Amino acid sequence: MRPAAIVLASALSVGTAGCAAVAAALPGVLAVVQDGEQILSAIEGFVALVFAQHPDAELQAKVAQAVARARSALNLALRAAQGAKALGDQAVDAAFKEFEQAYLDLISLTRPLGVRPAGQARMAAAAGGGGLDVPEPMAFRKGAAR
Repeated sequence: MRPAAIVLASALSVGTAGCAAVAAALPGVLAVVQDGEQILSAIEGFVALVFAQHPDAELQAKVAQAVARARSALNLALRAAQGAKALGDQAVDAAFKEFEQAYLDLISLTRPLGVRPAGQARMAAAAGGGGLDVPEPMAFRKGAAR
């Protein structure tokens, strides 16, 4: 085998191994993204009920914008992971960091409406619209498939 062919074969095997590792991690990334989406959907549904009873067009627009920003970051994280060459790809980490910031901004906006972070607890709505306890998104946990 020629030296150039050996170098090319080595590069391909390293690239393939890296791609295989990323492909193997994609189900975990998908689970993290799906978890985030479920929490966002629950918050969105809960605040829709609050705004139906207590209209506030300005705050409602801010909340909708914050939800859209968080969803966009999750979408970017998933797409970055699909195109990543390694598990520690900076684009993937940056997208999840953007989701974390967008989510925290959303919680700041919705906490006065009754949305309460509940750490590792399961999501739960209080009877009579008394609030919504939301678990910490899996995306915040170290080693959560990202």
